[in-house]
Amino acid sequence: MFLIWFDNDRKRPLHAKVQAAVERYEKRFGSAPELVLLNPMQAGAEETIAGISVRTTALVSRDHFYVGTEDPGEHDALKSAA
Repeated sequence: MFLIWFDNDRKRPLHAKVQAAVERYEKRFGSAPELVLLNPMQAGAEETIAGISVRTTALVSRDHFYVGTEDPGEHDALKSAA
């Protein structure tokens, strides 16, 4: 399950944006997310941000952050869709 977070504030660093999304996910679902899905143009070479794994996919629009946990088989579905 993922929470979609949007933040297009150019003055906020990427880490702060992801951290805000993580905090909202924890408040809403009562548990910590495992990963964040980012647009490849935003992620750079980061492997973790705000303590969670980073995965890139062109399916995620710029300035959107998908934070959550993966169901079994979701990773393969995302890979084949990109």
